[in-house]
Amino acid sequence: MELRDKVSKVLESKKNARQYIKEVKELLPELQEFMMCILEGQSPENNELVQYLLGIIKDTIAGVENEDEVLLRDVLEYGWYALIMDVMEEVERDNI
Repeated sequence: MELRDKVSKVLESKKNARQYIKEVKELLPELQEFMMCILEGQSPENNELVQYLLGIIKDTIAGVENEDEVLLRDVLEYGWYALIMDVMEEVERDNI
């Protein structure tokens, strides 16, 4: 299952807060790997993108540490999932 599908599945889940947070924690290694791939392909001068990515990471950490299901849902949907979709669209454009 692709990372996009895994994130989508977690977003669609209607599990209680503790179970939802557990699911997000299980995704963290893959999300970290994905983020590293994006950062490796970027110019260090692209400060705007780096700051955006750091914001996603900070929100994810805060959500996990505070066990904040709402923050995690938001950062998963509007941060991680949006980022995954943007990268996939860019890859598809490059392959055309």
